[in-house]
Amino acid sequence: MSRVALTSFVVLAILLAHPMVLCAQAGPQPEKIRVESADQLPRHTYPVPESATALVEDDAQFAALATKLEADLKADLAKYEIGDRSTLKEYYGTLGSLALIEGDHEAALAYADSVRATEDKPALKALTGTFERALATAAHAPEAERERAFEGAYREEIAALPYDEVQAELKSRKGSLEMYSPGVVLGLVQGQVEPAAGSGEISRKLANLVVRARTYLVVVRPFQDEMTGVLGEVIAAHAVEKPDIWAAREISLEGSDDLAPVVVAIWDTGTDVALFEGQLFVNEGETPDNQVDDEGNGFVDDVHGIAHDLHSQPTTGVLFPLTYGDDEEAEYRRYLKGVMDLQAGLDTPDASAFRRLAAAMEPQEFRSFFEGLSQYSNYAHGTHVAGIAGHGNPGVRFLVGRMTADHRMVPELPTIELAEAWATEARSTVQYYGDHGVRVVNMSWGFSPQYFESALEANNAGGNAEERKALARRLHDVSAAALEEAIAGAPEILFVAAAGNEDEDNRFTDWAPASFDLPNLITAAAVDRAGDEAAFTSYGKVEVYANGYEVESYLPGGERSPLSGTSMAAPQVVNLAAKLWAVQPHLTVAQVREAIVQGADEKTIGEGKVIKLLNPKRSFEIVDAGP
Repeated sequence: MSRVALTSFVVLAILLAHPMVLCAQAGPQPEKIRVESADQLPRHTYPVPESATALVEDDAQFAALATKLEADLKADLAKYEIGDRSTLKEYYGTLGSLALIEGDHEAALAYADSVRATEDKPALKALTGTFERALATAAHAPEAERERAFEGAYREEIAALPYDEVQAELKSRKGSLEMYSPGVVLGLVQGQVEPAAGSGEISRKLANLVVRARTYLVVVRPFQDEMTGVLGEVIAAHAVEKPDIWAAREISLEGSDDLAPVVVAIWDTGTDVALFEGQLFVNEGETPDNQVDDEGNGFVDDVHGIAHDLHSQPTTGVLFPLTYGDDEEAEYRRYLKGVMDLQAGLDTPDASAFRRLAAAMEPQEFRSFFEGLSQYSNYAHGTHVAGIAGHGNPGVRFLVGRMTADHRMVPELPTIELAEAWATEARSTVQYYGDHGVRVVNMSWGFSPQYFESALEANNAGGNAEERKALARRLHDVSAAALEEAIAGAPEILFVAAAGNEDEDNRFTDWAPASFDLPNLITAAAVDRAGDEAAFTSYGKVEVYANGYEVESYLPGGERSPLSGTSMAAPQVVNLAAKLWAVQPHLTVAQVREAIVQGADEKTIGEGKVIKLLNPKRSFEIVDAGP
């Protein structure tokens, strides 16, 4: 049921999604309806005459979609007062993409100017409009010289940026461009839009994806090589990396005497416990591998923790079993590393291999590849999280709570019965944690009503758009209420949630569990190695920010690799909590939470936004527990 908040392999968020300035209208205007949550936004649908691929490629079919979508977006903006930045960027970004497809550079530049006023992340704010301005310049050149004119204009735009501020995002954008190809983009459309298109219509969310795919093929693709080359030049010209603020803040308990054991639950997609010998919770009441529920608690062979399958039924195995063999596992491991290397701007053999694969991929090959890589990402996620949570702390005792996340592009059909089964899974998992002395739980995952809405649409289920929205809300509320109730009912345990990787307000989207307001829960967002807010991180309900950029940890089997995401930020907080308890086992949840939040350093970013950066040394000072 749940979706892991892991950095995506390919997210078709085309770089051109920028807001626009709406022209002022003459005369008095009716009072707008204020939108406080994503549920309050209207749902629109768009006919699919033939197929999703034809909708992207056929001029007439796309024009009909564009006309209706543009009218709907402008009508919504006129009717509703939308204060959510992410939603405005989505609305205006789609309109901006439509303008670019039509060659209306003046409108596109207006959209870019507007997004600068909406954006509060300095790197994204600085980068806004660079592509549009270069395109507008190139449009005045003769067609035979257009690519060269664009390259020169784009180079001027990128070179003028404050590199220390935008370097991480430049590397990420270069890597994303190197992952895009017509085969990948059309494959994503076929895998993600086509199943829903079988009903004869698609939602606004999927219509946006169609627009972005068309934008890539018509607007970005002709200049893709020039953009990649310019970004590579600028990155190479600045060899100095951002300073790493985290090493000086780190607390290590290696070699410390008399540490209290601290049971840490990794509630995730599974953990390779073989890598953490000496750091494992052991259930003495259970006999290993006898296929018997020795304790009668509903779990078989729960020596180091428990597991649930995709339908929330108890199962065995604290590491998810892959559906493919060792050779494919090794291949997908290399491709995952290649993706991360590309996003980090590294020219490695793994990055080159993935670049070649993406360039040659046919649309019909994409879905199988994507699902294979997504399965490996789920397989590796919990182990990577555990390695971060336990770093530098011999006192950790990991207890695994394995859930099963769906890796398929068309996920399991959500039903009330499955939501109720997951509610039971959540309650029983938290109860298990309480029964076995867990002090702190890592939750690097989350879900929102939109997750259920999208899954219903992909399965052509749930009725019309408004009925689907209502059912999605019911599904979400059944799941989220049980989770929130379970956490609230375990006040002796500290829970740490990842804020999300969607660059959105997690309160507006009702992202669970990050948006829960509970005294025993901390939500962690992500910054980079210098403490600058990550472009991908969600915001809203956040207590602390921690490093979520290129954090190195274990993959199953023992190989180490960097991954990025709020999934990597949350276990940094868990790591600190566990260290505090290892040295001061008498501390209460309230005391540890206060030490973490109050010990964080305030940092002002952008135009007055203040975030709090995790500072383990300062938190130790607060509880007077220096090792």
